[in-house]
Amino acid sequence: MKNGQTAIEFLLLGGTVIAFVLAVNFLLQSAIYAPTENQTVYTEAGIRESIENLTSPPPAYGVTGVDMGSGNAYPSVSLGAPNGGSYINGATLDFNYTPFDDYAALKNASLFTNETGTWESRALNASAITDGATNYFTYTLSGPGDFRWNVYLCDTAGQCAFAATNNTYSSYTSSGCLNNFTECNASITAGVYCLNQSIVAPGDCMVFIEDDIELDCKGYTITGPGFTKPRTGISLPSAASNITIRNCNITQFTTGMSLNVTNDSVFDNNNVSYNLYGINSSGGYEGKEANFTNNRLANNTWHGMNVNGNYTLISGNNASYSSNVGIYYSGKNSTLDNNFLAGNGLQGIYLDDVNFTSITGNTVFNTTYAGIYLEGLTGITTCYNNTISGNNVSYGGSTGIVLSETRFNFVTNNTVYYNNYSGIQLTKSYNNSILSNNVTANGRSDFSGYGLRLEFDANNNNVSNNFMCENVYYGDVNTQALQMASSGNNTCGIERCTQGGAYNICVPSAATTGSCSNNCPCTLVTSCKTLAFAGVYCLGLSFSSTVSCLAINVSDVWLYGNSYAVTGKGEGGGTGLAAGNTSNVTVTQCNFTKFDTGMSLEVTNSSNFSYNNISFNTDGIISQGGSVGKEANFTGNKVYNNTNNGINITGKYCTLNYNNVSYNTNYGTYMITEYSSIDNNRFDYNLGGIQLQESNFTNVTNNVAAANSVTGIGLTSFGWSVMDTKNNTVSNNNASNNSNGITLTNGQNHTVSNNYLCYNTNQGLSLSNTNLSRVNDNNASYNGNPVQAFGTGINLQWDAEANNVANNSACGNFGAKDDFNVNVFQLAASTNNTCRAAGCTQWGAYNICIPNVSGAGNDCNNNC
Repeated sequence: MKNGQTAIEFLLLGGTVIAFVLAVNFLLQSAIYAPTENQTVYTEAGIRESIENLTSPPPAYGVTGVDMGSGNAYPSVSLGAPNGGSYINGATLDFNYTPFDDYAALKNASLFTNETGTWESRALNASAITDGATNYFTYTLSGPGDFRWNVYLCDTAGQCAFAATNNTYSSYTSSGCLNNFTECNASITAGVYCLNQSIVAPGDCMVFIEDDIELDCKGYTITGPGFTKPRTGISLPSAASNITIRNCNITQFTTGMSLNVTNDSVFDNNNVSYNLYGINSSGGYEGKEANFTNNRLANNTWHGMNVNGNYTLISGNNASYSSNVGIYYSGKNSTLDNNFLAGNGLQGIYLDDVNFTSITGNTVFNTTYAGIYLEGLTGITTCYNNTISGNNVSYGGSTGIVLSETRFNFVTNNTVYYNNYSGIQLTKSYNNSILSNNVTANGRSDFSGYGLRLEFDANNNNVSNNFMCENVYYGDVNTQALQMASSGNNTCGIERCTQGGAYNICVPSAATTGSCSNNCPCTLVTSCKTLAFAGVYCLGLSFSSTVSCLAINVSDVWLYGNSYAVTGKGEGGGTGLAAGNTSNVTVTQCNFTKFDTGMSLEVTNSSNFSYNNISFNTDGIISQGGSVGKEANFTGNKVYNNTNNGINITGKYCTLNYNNVSYNTNYGTYMITEYSSIDNNRFDYNLGGIQLQESNFTNVTNNVAAANSVTGIGLTSFGWSVMDTKNNTVSNNNASNNSNGITLTNGQNHTVSNNYLCYNTNQGLSLSNTNLSRVNDNNASYNGNPVQAFGTGINLQWDAEANNVANNSACGNFGAKDDFNVNVFQLAASTNNTCRAAGCTQWGAYNICIPNVSGAGNDCNNNC
């Protein structure tokens, strides 16, 4: 936690820990931080003193005698397992956490849970705390119930902090195991059973032949023989009731779980992954009241889960990366809620002949086809009276939500965005209500797709109060229907709709046929001009210019390009679009090509630039806000083949996400910034992918920066001062196939974690004159030149001192002894880094591993 930010702290009074809340600079989002009526608010100093007294006296674990200076920051802590698991009440668990301190001077830590209804300390560290590595508490659960936990961490300077968010777990009471299985059993009768070890099954494994059976696998794994013959991990070949299966890991079977007509049963917290079928419940309309909760169903070849039954609960499951459908359901009077579905080969959720069912709060991401698909039998409308509400459906390869052959369904309050084709589509469906949805930025594939598409006799539907905007094709709404029952209050900055092939009209506000008048609030732009008044402007056609073309010199302007192109004369052609000293400007879906600068933005605050195509200019986008420019947001732009930089930004609080910035002669993105975010972009085939110059407090996360000529991601300053570039986070990026993956020069207090830094021709990660930084959990392998036999995974050089290097993997780099090269005077800490034997150097001494504790010179042992 940073200076000036205070989380929750607690006071020990009379041996009893009383939970309370300190008034803070900002409020953490978790609901457990709200004080109750009986809680007391104390001063920060008093709370810190009381927390340290929990140990009575506190143990002096950790590093002592460190001069931390006046700039010492609060420690921070990240939580590991458990998170979301379910365990038998009374089980003893390890609660894992990773502490961080700028001087690695940690004093003590306390485990807090809310098992008794109030937050109390349950356990203290029983040994020295290792900075930057996984530590743990051992604690026996005292549930049952659903609970949260956190860790309170203090350093030797007396500064303490909680993790920013809580982790969760649940415990339950079992009636006790009648038998402990150590092998498969083909005739399991009524009773309570536990799996006592993992099993490798030669064929079918557990077969239930009666009602009233409970099996708790306690996290052990049942591994099958593969897919050469039909084999099942757990099966119910006949109708059964009151079945409970929990905490089982089932893998490598034809079917993980095969359930036939299962009533009044619970399937909870199982991991059924890497099978041909995950869970197959074929109860038909005879099956009812089966609950599938908190299961993980990943990487199954067919469906993750196939359920056929009534009064079914499918909740909190993760059904991802199956080759077919994540969750396939047929039945009625059921609930599918709060499931997570990502990367499935067909649909995320497929609903077949479903009635009176609620599909709410699900997250569906990156499916190959539709995210949620509701379908009745062809020619017979058998899907009706369902509610699809509050779902998030995004980044799909086709349409977000599809209703086919349906009637009397409600599609409400969904967020549908960045799907390749339309956001919501109705085909041969009538008397449905499409209400209050946010449908934006769909149609990413080949500039086709609508926000809402109604086709093939999709008549008499009510489309109202939706926000449908920035969908890539010309129409946010396309209706080929003969008649709409009603349509009103559908909003966007520009209402862009088609009906019967007529463009530039708005969706009718009442039932009508044929076409409606042009009532879109848009000023048409068909040539170069200055947009001198606040309002909404639309490009009406493509045009060209030999000088600078469009200018915005007032605030509160929306320019919608309709994907038309504005073309310059090439070198010396001025600027495609210039905007300066303005705020609240939006420029979307414009094409600017063959100018000196595609878009030049000077001191443009609180503005958005999205889904533009900026190509074949000298500079793509220049945003020079300086110290007063802030909150410029760049989303979904394609910036490529510019002969200097793709995007050049100077300013604060900027956001770059989902842009493709590639094939530019210099940098993909060059920034001088503070408090900005660069996430989920692609920066490929540039000289350098991302270059942050004298930038601070900026997050670079989830980007691909690959195949760049020099560096994927670079952080540096103009001079040698480490104070000019500091406190940046570079995490979860793919910086591979460059010359260098990530380079950090002249900076401090960076965090570099969970990056994939492989197959670069020189170095995976390099630090020079960079201090007090954390380099954790990166994969820096297979870097270098296999012919010349050079290349380093992680290279610390030139005064790169007092860094914490932990849990990295640097293997198979082509420099024979250069997986790690540590030419530094001292490391703050270094633990759990893995490499080949003889894969490290330090001060020219080979065949040693990076030291596991602070060390200087070549005084570490060969511990490969």
